[in-house]
Amino acid sequence: MNKILKLILITIVCVSCNKDNCCEYIDRSISLSFVSETGEDWLDSNSSEYINHNTLRVYYLNKEDNNRLVSSPNAITPYYNDPENKNCIELLTSDYVDENNQSVTYLKFSESDMDTILCTMSSNSPAIVSKVRYNGKLIIANQVDDEFAVIIK
Repeated sequence: MNKILKLILITIVCVSCNKDNCCEYIDRSISLSFVSETGEDWLDSNSSEYINHNTLRVYYLNKEDNNRLVSSPNAITPYYNDPENKNCIELLTSDYVDENNQSVTYLKFSESDMDTILCTMSSNSPAIVSKVRYNGKLIIANQVDDEFAVIIK
């Protein structure tokens, strides 16, 4: 389903471009699943450690405002990954990409728990997130369609 939606979006973007009005599609989304050290799915509402996706907050650095963190309220979409039997979130990462093709996104679980997600974008067109580091740990080395990472928290 995700592949079809992405393909449709890419097609629409490409068809709407011409030489005078060129555009570039960047797929900034990544998919994450959260589990405990014992493998308990924290996005499952029946879990004792349930993380409600509505309580998660996503922040980006605003480069135009002295790197102030700004909230992005619609950056998380929950879904169920049937083949893997996992509850996941699709996270829209920061649209600010620096000169090293990297973006930084922050995922806040509570007042005392905020994680850092560093994404490296591919230089291909359309650009996609190709590598992901979660709190400094490489979790996706070469992203392919519909790949997701399991975070042990």
